[in-house]
Amino acid sequence: MHFAKSKLLNPAVFKKSLKDAKQLPIATFKKTIKNALTQLKEHQNEGASAAILLERYTWLIDQLVIIAWDFYLKQHTTERLATIDVELLAVGGYGRGELHPFSDVDLLILLANDEYDEAKELIENFLRFLWDIGLEIGHSARSVKDCTKEAKADITIMTNLLEARHLTGNSKLFTILDSKIRAPRSWSPEKFFNGKVEEQRQRHAQYQDTAYSLEPNLKESPGGLRDLQTILWVYNRHFGVRSFKDMKEQDLINDDEYRILIRARNILWKMRSGLHLITNRHEDRLLFDTQRQIAEEFGYVDTPNHLAVEQLMKRYYRTAKHVIYLNEILLAHYRVSNNTRFSLSSGRNIDEDFILKNKLIEQRSDDLFSRKPHAMIKLFTLMQNHKITGIHPDTIRAIRANLSLVNNDFRSDPTSKELFLKLFKHEGIGLTNALSRMNAYGLLGAYIPIFGAIVGQMQHDLFHVYTVDGHTLKVMENLTRLRKYPDEFPIASEILSSLYKPERLLLGALFHDVAKGRGGDHSILGES
Repeated sequence: MHFAKSKLLNPAVFKKSLKDAKQLPIATFKKTIKNALTQLKEHQNEGASAAILLERYTWLIDQLVIIAWDFYLKQHTTERLATIDVELLAVGGYGRGELHPFSDVDLLILLANDEYDEAKELIENFLRFLWDIGLEIGHSARSVKDCTKEAKADITIMTNLLEARHLTGNSKLFTILDSKIRAPRSWSPEKFFNGKVEEQRQRHAQYQDTAYSLEPNLKESPGGLRDLQTILWVYNRHFGVRSFKDMKEQDLINDDEYRILIRARNILWKMRSGLHLITNRHEDRLLFDTQRQIAEEFGYVDTPNHLAVEQLMKRYYRTAKHVIYLNEILLAHYRVSNNTRFSLSSGRNIDEDFILKNKLIEQRSDDLFSRKPHAMIKLFTLMQNHKITGIHPDTIRAIRANLSLVNNDFRSDPTSKELFLKLFKHEGIGLTNALSRMNAYGLLGAYIPIFGAIVGQMQHDLFHVYTVDGHTLKVMENLTRLRKYPDEFPIASEILSSLYKPERLLLGALFHDVAKGRGGDHSILGES
């Protein structure tokens, strides 16, 4: 769908209308922004690409900000100010070119030297005008020296500067600043990686380490936009890439990963922009009451089996699941590929198919799963037996690359059946980790298609806090805790330990809600 920039603004005509103005017309700027937001909503509801909409809106705000800056620079130019080198930069999400309808417009006013007093009046009047026209402004005014100093001390400032984008002014300042912050002394790639991973760990903990929240935060929750940004930040610091397209061109991700990343990003972008436009404010929480509105805006309709809002949320949860998977893969791959300790380690043999290297289980040959598809399940039984908790990223990639081999022949293969059942016959340690990973990598849904149908499936009520697959894995976790911590519920633990074949109970728990993916009464359908 064509969405021309000229529909939002003709910069030449706009500037000409302001040529002899003594002050900028606030009403005209506000009307331009309001018109743009209306068009964004119309084009989004007509199916326009979220990437195009964000690019167009970012471009519009660029034009208005630059026009305002040039006007106030001209108004306040004195003999002293004329000698000062100053540049206007976009930072944060605005710097990335991902400006959502009501997101903050983050600006950095970059000075060559610490000459703040001379530029104070210019900066204050410029920022006051941006607030007056309705923009949410985040700003800082720093010299190149101060930026470098602050970046060394604060990883958030460092991150913002990595994403900085020139708007107007002396572009040489940006070049100088960029070279300084990318020097090894300013957050080495290894230190930056560790800092961002810890930052992500803490953020995930704030959201109970689950993407399956009833009211997820599209930006901050696990599987949200921040997880995608973390990937880019880490690779930006080391390789200088600023987009997933750059990563693909430098062979840092493969074609399949690039396709999934872009699709997931666009879905999250569309939902976040839609949420902003419906609520008319900066809102990133997909609240229970607004989910129905979003579903209606996006054209979902109720069916006999699933409500429109349930279809919308299923798409979100599946998208978040893909983001979590790619975040794990790409951060792990970065860690392994850029750590000499990993490259120098020879590892030790586990069996004829797998080795253990730096506490990560890894396939011995790249074609293992294509030759022995059942080894994809065997991998998890070995993890249980040897109490291994990590998988090499190349091995995870190989699982996904060979999921097409998990077909009817694979499911009916006695070896595959025996290996899968071994997971449940084990004393319980590692079962939840195995099933969660198999679900994350798509293997569990491929092996048990009826389970695949409930992945991301939610029920739109306040009683069901988790998606069906999330709830099922939570049940599995609680059952295995009865074995691992018998003192918590001694009677239940004793009953479980006395069962003749406890794996039957565990299998029953795995399958107890699978019929919810078919619609109708799952308690009846589940029997068939």
